[in-house]
Amino acid sequence: MVRPRRLTSRQVLAANVRQERARVQWSQEELGSRARISQTYVSQVESGQRAVSIDVLDQLADAFSLDPSQLLRRR
Repeated sequence: MVRPRRLTSRQVLAANVRQERARVQWSQEELGSRARISQTYVSQVESGQRAVSIDVLDQLADAFSLDPSQLLRRR
């Protein structure tokens, strides 16, 4: 039997950031401005190309008014 592949924490974060950004209807540039990171960095996070520091996780969560754990929650 083949087990379903489990998403990595980086993939979970990427999906949750994309989902939250879509929910609040912000561009990547708007999220970057609110989180004090560049639009390019946001793009890399959302595509799973960037491993973020705990500080950046806090900045993203603050921008969305969320607890950081909510961005790492598997859905």
